[in-house]
Amino acid sequence: LTVSLVLILAFMGHRTLGKGLKMWSEESKRSMSSTMHDSVEMLTTPACVSASVDESGSNMSPAMMSPVVPKGGVDDGEAPEGSYLELQSDTEGGDNGAEEAGLRCKVGTLTLCFVGTCALTVLKGGGNLASPLGFECGSPGFWGLYFGSLPWVLGFAAGFRWLLVREFERKVRRGHNFIAGEVQWDSWNTIKYPIYCAVSGLLAGLFGVGGGIVKGPLMLEMGIVPSVASASAAAMILFTSAAASTSFVVFGLLHASYGAVFFMLGLVSTALGQCVVGALVEKHNRQSPIVLSIGSVILLSSLLVGVNTLAT
Repeated sequence: LTVSLVLILAFMGHRTLGKGLKMWSEESKRSMSSTMHDSVEMLTTPACVSASVDESGSNMSPAMMSPVVPKGGVDDGEAPEGSYLELQSDTEGGDNGAEEAGLRCKVGTLTLCFVGTCALTVLKGGGNLASPLGFECGSPGFWGLYFGSLPWVLGFAAGFRWLLVREFERKVRRGHNFIAGEVQWDSWNTIKYPIYCAVSGLLAGLFGVGGGIVKGPLMLEMGIVPSVASASAAAMILFTSAAASTSFVVFGLLHASYGAVFFMLGLVSTALGQCVVGALVEKHNRQSPIVLSIGSVILLSSLLVGVNTLAT
């Protein structure tokens, strides 16, 4: 089992790191091309000014000179819509009222799903915590609450699928232009991708690794923008890790002092990583540092797991 884990982590890390290096190379080429384009414009500007002088030596009026519009720009004074706004859903891209209502609805629904899952875990009891409803471990009530989390979560998944399909159909009707990195949540993708995520979560649980190690590369393979993939994986792991920790506390498998130390370590490390990588992305206008960091962490994890296996 450990050998399989090391091989899977090494494969995912190698593939993700290769994707990051390829993105870095492409971004470097675009940056060099943009620099050369700016240099050419600076060199040609004096010639354009000289050509604006007529034969009598008088300058042409500014109105007679046609403006130079940079490639990909607009000449009406309005900046093109950013990729982030284009990736927003219908409930997030409308007016301020609709945007706030859509965000509150989604976050509130997701939080309700999380709270309900934790409540079912506590109510069934087990280990060091007796069931508040008086159910003994192994009783019909215990198993009913144990498997009750499955239809509870599937019900919310069906609701979110309906919402995503409705938003996708609305975009298609109004002629929305889907850009690179924007997932088309049609009736098939809303089934396929959740299955992928469920299988990856199951494998992560069996191997005892964080789901983010699997979810991040999975979303990158789906073609999602690295910054969106990183943020989405972090949000998902927040809820799943908290639910798993609740289960561990109920069964008495969580050492309080260890949990506190690693919680603070994870919190500080995550904040530091977000600041450093975020600053690199903003400063150099590159998405590749996110992919490179994910690939490096996965490869380092596979190496440490292999060393620990050989040492023990």
